[in-house]
Amino acid sequence: TDLEEAHALKSLVDYYGSQTKAAKRLGIPQNTISSKLSLLKLAPELQKDLVTGARKVEHVRNLGKLSAEEQRAKADERAEAARKKAETESRR
Repeated sequence: TDLEEAHALKSLVDYYGSQTKAAKRLGIPQNTISSKLSLLKLAPELQKDLVTGARKVEHVRNLGKLSAEEQRAKADERAEAARKKAETESRR
C-alpha cells in the first residue's frame, strides 16, 4: 500500500540521512519521497482509510499539517470534487 511504501521510504531517509540522498540512491525525485512521507503525518483514521481503500491517496495527500478534523473535512471535500468531475465527464 502507499502507507507501507511511506514507512519504507522513511526508513531509507533515516538510513541515508536525508530525503535528497535517499532520492538520489533510489533514482527518484525528492518531491516523490516528500509526498509519500506526508502520508505518515495523517490522522490515524485517515491512514486506516488508506489501507482499507476507503480513501484514495490523492484525496489525503499533503493534509498532514492540518488538525485531524480539518484533514477529514478537506479529504471529504476533495473526494466529492473528484466524484462530481467523474460524473460530469461520464455524461459527455
